[in-house]
Amino acid sequence: MGLIVWNLIIHAHILRHALAVSFFMGFNLTLIIHFLSFSIINQLVTK
Repeated sequence: MGLIVWNLIIHAHILRHALAVSFFMGFNLTLIIHFLSFSIINQLVTK
């Protein structure tokens, strides 16, 4: 669980610098990206 949180924080930090937004916005974008990735992978695997 700790590695997942650390991974989300690192991605949020990268997006914060790449897009010149706040850390909060980078974290929100990170959550959206990860949620979409998990949803797509879940749909591909279950069919």
